[in-house]
Amino acid sequence: MNITYYSSNPVPVEYSEEEMKKVINDYLRSVKEEFSFNALSDYIVGRAIKEGKVANAANTQYSSNKMTPSSSILVSKILWNYIWNQKVFIAFGENPYTANYKDDTRFVVVK
Repeated sequence: MNITYYSSNPVPVEYSEEEMKKVINDYLRSVKEEFSFNALSDYIVGRAIKEGKVANAANTQYSSNKMTPSSSILVSKILWNYIWNQKVFIAFGENPYTANYKDDTRFVVVK
């Protein structure tokens, strides 16, 4: 008998730093102007699940779109590097024309 467990825990994404940079670069190419950390996280988790880059517990399906703290720190480190290299910058304040999430950070892509 095969039992499937559904987990709302953060998703254990298994990208190396170089793989994560590629995923983030692919996402940034699709962004017109700005993005939120939560939107980027959704993209990374969805792609990791499709590519089989998730450390699945046996018979587990994740319903969360949040990464584990270690994956979030890796993404933060990469974004910090992009800020220093003037590829993105942090957008303070709210944009009434985009979805705003509580405790989220917005970034603008430098074109």
